[in-house]
Amino acid sequence: MSSESKLIQMDKPYYLAIWKPDRRISAADAARQYSAFTGGSQATDLDGSALTFCFEFVESVYHFYCELVRDFPEVEMISDQDCESSPWACTLDLAEGHIIIALMEKRVAEVMPVILNLANVHGLTCYDPQAQKVHQRIGRGRQLFLDLWSTLRVSR
Repeated sequence: MSSESKLIQMDKPYYLAIWKPDRRISAADAARQYSAFTGGSQATDLDGSALTFCFEFVESVYHFYCELVRDFPEVEMISDQDCESSPWACTLDLAEGHIIIALMEKRVAEVMPVILNLANVHGLTCYDPQAQKVHQRIGRGRQLFLDLWSTLRVSR
């Protein structure tokens, strides 16, 4: 996460990564790509070949971000007294080709369906490192991922 992220609450964050891969990927590939996005090691495929990343501007990632913050504004866009109502644990980490999201754990059940739907609409992949689950576009015209609720395993 960015060192300049604005922390708004002391709750356990629930992380997600959104990007547009060049092909369908496995959960293991998504985990390695997530690690590379967040400053971990170089990501490789299961056969050892390097995974390709998009570290340049991706219009669909930017459109996803714009729609998401229209419904759930960034912490910098709301007053200090409204910070408690934000679903974000910190500022969204928007990079050229991906976005890392830190949700407040207590808001996952409410906000994750919106995130997955927007990702699907924009043809993006969402990786949930807590569940080690990759959500990929399921087809044109479909608005929700089929496994939307089956992966929400939020411990209380």
